[in-house]
Amino acid sequence: MIPNLVMTCAGGRMMPGLIPALREHRDFASYWGIDLRPLSESPFDVTLVGLAASEPEFAAHLLDLLEHATPAMLVLGADEEAEALAPFAGRFRERGILANLSSPNAVAVMRDKVRTAELVGGGFTHSVASVQSYQHLLTALDFPRRPVALKARTGRGRRDVYCITPDPREKRGDIAPDISAARGAEIVAEAAPGSFLMMPWLEGRAVTCDILASNGELVYAIRRDWMQVWRFPFPGQIVSRDAELEERLVPLCRALNLHGLVDADFIDDRDLGLVLLELNPRPSGSMVAAIRAGIPLLRDLNAVLSGSAVMQPRLNGSLQVQQDFSVV
Repeated sequence: MIPNLVMTCAGGRMMPGLIPALREHRDFASYWGIDLRPLSESPFDVTLVGLAASEPEFAAHLLDLLEHATPAMLVLGADEEAEALAPFAGRFRERGILANLSSPNAVAVMRDKVRTAELVGGGFTHSVASVQSYQHLLTALDFPRRPVALKARTGRGRRDVYCITPDPREKRGDIAPDISAARGAEIVAEAAPGSFLMMPWLEGRAVTCDILASNGELVYAIRRDWMQVWRFPFPGQIVSRDAELEERLVPLCRALNLHGLVDADFIDDRDLGLVLLELNPRPSGSMVAAIRAGIPLLRDLNAVLSGSAVMQPRLNGSLQVQQDFSVV
């Protein structure tokens, strides 16, 4: 049976895909109309925590709160929370709390997209480089064959993203504003050195991957292809197992000694194939789509954190989770 499920709120918001559905009360068995009872022997007891990672004594206050909720499984909602709590993983274990926390080193690598790219190498990421200066950007832009993405080195992937196009008349949609190389250089010059990265602009379907690992070994991964470019409202996803993707994730899990549930974002580029954009040291709010497709992510996370065996989930081909979370 899954213990009390404790989810943190990132600055007053839960994991983006879950906040509209979760309410602060106990013994409820569904969210977004999805029945959770098959995942455990009884309905979840759910507690939402409104502390922010930026608050003083965030970890101490959370530990004190969780002592009254044990047995408990802590699932984080933001990268900042993972960073703040990673050094306290041992204290959570001492108090009998199953905490989905990566090591401080793993969190530091995952939060830095350039360090992630350096770790992954040619496995996924393609031509990611840190931008050090105005001149560095202009020199690096000496390959005008395809547009360039200029984006923040840390933080959520769709924030502070720009598309530098060889032809300013060429539009790339609503994902990021199109800017000139000169404007890109101004943005870099105004920011702290090394705070931006650049990579080829990618065209293709967005893919989110739920990665469950145990002591550095991949348990399984669930691929979720987004059916539209936007994320909210939920546009629907195609949920599947991808043997090749899972094989490529094995060295990544080992290099970071991953333990627990994290998520990764990719673009399945029409020319370059699957390109890793970022790793996040916590689950994705949209994991609800995988749960709706029959993947017991929370139950299996509980098993990993408690040292129990996990049965491999089965998917016959792919399942389409619609906007209303019905499954086709």
